Amino acid sequence: MKKKLIMKMAVLSLTAFTILSLTACSNKKQVDYTTEATEEAVDAMVEAEIPDKVSYELMGEGGTIIVDADIILPENHDKCSVVEYSIKRFTDEDVKGLVEKIFDKDSYFLYMPYSEEQIEIAKDKLTSIRDASTDERERYTLQNELLNLDNRIKNLSPAFKDMEQIEELKLYTIPEEDGWHPEIEKCCLIGAIDGRYYYMLIAQSADKGNVIMKLQLLRDMNNDANGNLGPDSLDVQIYENKCVYSKDEAKKLATDYIQSLGYTDYEAIEVFDCKENNYAPSQDIREMNSYNIYFGRKIDGYNLAFNTSNCPDFFIDVVGDSYIAGNNTATEYIKVNVDSDGISELLIFNPMKEERILDNHAKLLSFENIDNIAREDLQSYIDYTFDGMQIKTININEIELGYGYTYDQETDRYALIPVWFYMVDEDRSNFDFGRMDFTNYNAMDGSPKDINAFSVTIY
Repeated sequence: MKKKLIMKMAVLSLTAFTILSLTACSNKKQVDYTTEATEEAVDAMVEAEIPDKVSYELMGEGGTIIVDADIILPENHDKCSVVEYSIKRFTDEDVKGLVEKIFDKDSYFLYMPYSEEQIEIAKDKLTSIRDASTDERERYTLQNELLNLDNRIKNLSPAFKDMEQIEELKLYTIPEEDGWHPEIEKCCLIGAIDGRYYYMLIAQSADKGNVIMKLQLLRDMNNDANGNLGPDSLDVQIYENKCVYSKDEAKKLATDYIQSLGYTDYEAIEVFDCKENNYAPSQDIREMNSYNIYFGRKIDGYNLAFNTSNCPDFFIDVVGDSYIAGNNTATEYIKVNVDSDGISELLIFNPMKEERILDNHAKLLSFENIDNIAREDLQSYIDYTFDGMQIKTININEIELGYGYTYDQETDRYALIPVWFYMVDEDRSNFDFGRMDFTNYNAMDGSPKDINAFSVTIY
């Protein structure tokens, strides 16, 4: 078989945003990794201090927070490494290498509609694909995109007039547009893999900021195509996923695929049954027919915790690639969608390279200390009334210890650190299900997991 493609940050509510603002006022301590305690003593202390469950209720003028939470721990939770990373930005050579690995030879073309000439070229290419396609959904998507191109040529931004002429396969600098889309480096193309057409995007900030690589079926171009189904949804409880692969087979397929592209330091951290979000008008029933597999770093039993802070694909899909690439989000993950024909979607967000190990056995605060800090913050939050309006009751049903990223603006480096995530009790029957953390804490010093800084002392 040739190169066969066997391939929610939920918008945070005002409540979650406010509590992050409140907790950011906490005093942040310098992390000191030195300790005179033996590893055996630390192990015994941590084991004794973490209960299986905590329950309490906090009330204030703003409403009620009920914590009735199971404690979720990683393997060897008392032994955690802290590792420093930097983002691996794409080079022109990386772009060429990925395209050669992914697409059939001579099947791809640049899709960079930033001039009248490039728009006309794009229209001719898309029209040819549409006319030859037997996929109704693909034809529907391409017809809409052709209409968008017609509109684009009438309203082409003056910011694009001085752009480098688009001729070869490489990253191009896209200038700032109308104060909304910041200047970024970008390369977009369309190509075939075993007869199926795909849209590929590589985008990154011109300096510091996020790096994105997206590959998706052309029929799903620029759309969030597959929604995660909650484990208690009717689809999952009653019906079978119509994908020809099982969850385990899809996970292996996705793992093999990202490794073939050179991404070998990641493990699957979550798998969801999926249902189509977007479809042609005549498609009355959206079927559960694929899986979303999420990948993150895993070190000695600790892995990236799956939640909307660590895996914000909903936010990425909704806000827009140019805006996302021009800003900074302190996380790294990979998402792969597998349907019956193979890999249908791939998202690589902020691929990183290891710089150094900051600590092989970080000393963690006791859970009692962490939870006391959380109680104070949650109480402060619930005492706030939002101009006299009460919020509804908030339920926290899980408290999970796992990896999360922090970012140091001065060095432009990231750290993978142990974090306590306080998880909102969401409706597990939802379509577009995600695990939303209401607040989170650095497990080493009790400070909020801050996107803007991490503080470490090296000895």
